[in-house]
Amino acid sequence: MHILTADIGGTTSRFALFSVRDKKVFLEKIIRKATARYASFFEILEEIRMEDGRFSFDEVLFSVLALPGPVRKQDDIALTNVTWPIPIASLRRAYSQAPLLVVNDFIAQAYGCLTLHKGDYFTVNEGQMDPEGHVAVIGAGTGLGCGVLVPYAFQKYAPLPSEGGHTTFAFLKEEQSFEVFLRKRTSASYITKEMVVSGKGLSLLYEFLTGHSLTPLEVAEKISPSSLTAMLFATFYARACRDFALTVTPSRGLFISGGVAISNPWIVDNDIFKKEFTFSSSHSAFLNTIPVLLLKNVDNGLWGAVHYGIHCLPEFEQTMGVEDSFSYL
Repeated sequence: MHILTADIGGTTSRFALFSVRDKKVFLEKIIRKATARYASFFEILEEIRMEDGRFSFDEVLFSVLALPGPVRKQDDIALTNVTWPIPIASLRRAYSQAPLLVVNDFIAQAYGCLTLHKGDYFTVNEGQMDPEGHVAVIGAGTGLGCGVLVPYAFQKYAPLPSEGGHTTFAFLKEEQSFEVFLRKRTSASYITKEMVVSGKGLSLLYEFLTGHSLTPLEVAEKISPSSLTAMLFATFYARACRDFALTVTPSRGLFISGGVAISNPWIVDNDIFKKEFTFSSSHSAFLNTIPVLLLKNVDNGLWGAVHYGIHCLPEFEQTMGVEDSFSYL
């Protein structure tokens, strides 16, 4: 009894094979591929299947694709920060033996937050967790993603996808020289949150401050937590998190995902981040009550995808005996 999930990103595409035994989901194997190396999704699938024949949509109970960008009922889904689309209709025709589900990647991230064990995250802001409250996740990687889960019954959630990373970033007066730099550098008519709070945003901030153009990885390796680049990026990241928290009021927790902070936790685990996150002329006390938690696992979306699939397919919930005791290992 296997389940196949995929989390497609602008930099890395991840594929996971899970097995189901005795009300438990076990991770069998993860395969990671550099997205930009491939000309199509079918090309990645073929290479993965050559590596391990179990990674096939027609050899599993069901499969789930977590995709960046708006997910709608259409034949081809265009992906954010990926040059090729996902041909959903063609995939379902080619692999018709088992259900194929599609979900926004940050909704998968949010569902992944429901499968976490102690030690899978650490606390940035303690807050006061409401176990019946909203769950929100935000994360900077190649882009900036957001997603929300709203509870409506015991252990049941309504997913609310978001493209909030593409809304306008608010600069303070003393930061407007950076905004001008970004407009000239990107030729954008306005600056979105994703342009500022992402791997590319980190590179552009470093270039603005130093005059040197480096990749996000090179910048992260070069700067220290006390550098101006790090302090300003922490401020910008916290501001994006604060805007999202005030919009969706995630009293169960605001989870930070994405490779930028997971690989460099000091970017958000500092006093500058917390001060900016809780800064508000009217809602500072409320913001202090929101738990802010940094995930440790960049593969969280794969776990979220399998959790989403199980609870979206009642026939599998019944067949596998999925109850409150169901767990992810």
